[in-house]
Amino acid sequence: MVHARGAFRRVGIPAEGVVQCFAVQSILDEVQIVAEVKVVFLHTLAELRAAGTLDNGEQLPSLADFIDVVLEAGTTRLWLDVKNITIDGKSTEEGREASARACERACEIIEEMGAQNFCEFIVTGNATKISSGSPVTIWQRSLAAAGAVGSNAGWMSFRNPADYISYGYPWANLSTENLYFEGKTVNKNGYSVQKFLDAGLKLSVYNADLDVDMDYYLTYKDKLYAICTNYPRKLLGKWN
Repeated sequence: MVHARGAFRRVGIPAEGVVQCFAVQSILDEVQIVAEVKVVFLHTLAELRAAGTLDNGEQLPSLADFIDVVLEAGTTRLWLDVKNITIDGKSTEEGREASARACERACEIIEEMGAQNFCEFIVTGNATKISSGSPVTIWQRSLAAAGAVGSNAGWMSFRNPADYISYGYPWANLSTENLYFEGKTVNKNGYSVQKFLDAGLKLSVYNADLDVDMDYYLTYKDKLYAICTNYPRKLLGKWN
């Protein structure tokens, strides 16, 4: 699993957008930033690689490179985070189309490599229609693309659990800040961990970083789909 979510809190990087792209390395005690690559819209992978290697001497990896590693191990899943791509900090039609198309292209690659059971998507909750002439959103197109190739998709929109069911999303991926955070019960809008579980949804949470928060979510470890943290070694130690 290579994952950057939450790292921005500790090192001050942007949480959203493609103005900056960060290569991260999960090393079983924390997520470290190993390289920063400036990205301009529509640069190809070859152009980005031509700009030089990462600080660790490796070339910027492609999705296929990551999938190769996941398939070789055969013991984990790669989560692809479908962002609401912003341009100059604003959500635009161009950015929303790019987000949806990126997911669709990833699904094509996943299907070509036979990795449907090893790749999953967590998708932005942005509810803006992609364009004035389009009746669908990023998350609707992403769910359709993932479903068409047989990959799972989770929705990161904090809504009534019933909304997930009605929109066809079987999996909610939510920030701990909306449920139980920094040792305090939040249950924003009255929606608790148990309420999502009782609705029959898969539920995963992210930013479970403090000991007290890890301890809380580990009481649900046999029911949650995943617990995401920036300190996996600590979490795994508690799990055992």
